[in-house]
Amino acid sequence: MGEMAADTQAAKFTAWKSLRLDLSFISTLGVAVRSIKPHIVHIDADRRVLSHAMAALLKRPEIPVLVRRGAIGGLNVLHPGDWLCFFGRRRQQLLCSSRVMMNAYSQSPLLRRVLPSSRLEMLHHHVPDSANPPMKSGPARQSLGIPADCAVVGTICAVRPIKNIATVAAAVQALRTEFPHIRLVVIGSHGDARELDRIKSVIDDERIILAGPRPCARDYMSAFDAFVSPTRAPGEGFGLAIAEAMLARRAIVASDAGAGQELIGTSGLTAPALDVGAWHAAIRRLLLDPELRASLGEAARNRAVELFCADTVADQLAAIYDRACN
Repeated sequence: MGEMAADTQAAKFTAWKSLRLDLSFISTLGVAVRSIKPHIVHIDADRRVLSHAMAALLKRPEIPVLVRRGAIGGLNVLHPGDWLCFFGRRRQQLLCSSRVMMNAYSQSPLLRRVLPSSRLEMLHHHVPDSANPPMKSGPARQSLGIPADCAVVGTICAVRPIKNIATVAAAVQALRTEFPHIRLVVIGSHGDARELDRIKSVIDDERIILAGPRPCARDYMSAFDAFVSPTRAPGEGFGLAIAEAMLARRAIVASDAGAGQELIGTSGLTAPALDVGAWHAAIRRLLLDPELRASLGEAARNRAVELFCADTVADQLAAIYDRACN
């Protein structure tokens, strides 16, 4: 609970920081709006940029505004910054990156009063294929320090409490008898010392590889036999690493919290976020069945190409623009 409270405090600090407005920037943006006379404004940026843009548009309530929201949680009806950025009565639509996010807002007794379903639109992210040729499994494993004969469970994320890596670590540790050379590989920053201690308390040091951040981390996906995303509630608003794993033809196990199972559909497996036994069973199933891994990986790529390609997302966005302007 202390870790979740720390995450909440950090979110509140970020929200308050966004209220420190740069009046010169707001004035310049206001002049640009009056000069260009846009039919619609689409803001797809961090909270600080968003707060400045919305302040510049306060005197132009007739201009429809589309605002992208990245996370499921974090909105607070008691916070003035959120009223500036997300609520209010102007012509404004909130772009949600998954239906799970839309449902979370529409089912919240407080939020649905200020964010009715009529103001919510769903738009997946565009996730392009890697510009580089995919790294082959051997070189990828060698670069990450993984012995060639290992069964590899991997993920790409910043290590922090909500990512819930300790649950998968415990499942991997329980598989050590059946798969003596199993490894859990985590690519991403790991500056949260308390969370690292929690992970290391459930898994032997030699069974986990904390690879740290890597440029083009998705290029190392081929090193994984299975990709895992165990994020706990409220979960991912989208899950970029999941989408990239799909494009990389990885067999995926995703948490039942957030958008993971929405993204993978039937092209992967899901498990309750905190159920070590369920993660153990799902990972074991994939490691024992290479044909299943291959078929799920191919299905995942086909689904990702269909859902996240530029043409699909552009068509969806064009339809949203049309609805917002009419």
